[in-house]
Amino acid sequence: MHKAELDRLLEKTVADALGVRLPMHRRVQPNRAKHHAKAPRRAKQMVRELHPA
Repeated sequence: MHKAELDRLLEKTVADALGVRLPMHRRVQPNRAKHHAKAPRRAKQMVRELHPA
């Protein structure tokens, strides 16, 4: 995972824990379903690139 993605995830987790809604995440919401559908496939592709069979 890229550092930016990790930072965003950490920020979101902290915001959720504090019960705070960041404007950034409100903007992201509509695309979340599409984003999550893509994520696992991208992760598998990255693993394949790092460890060629």
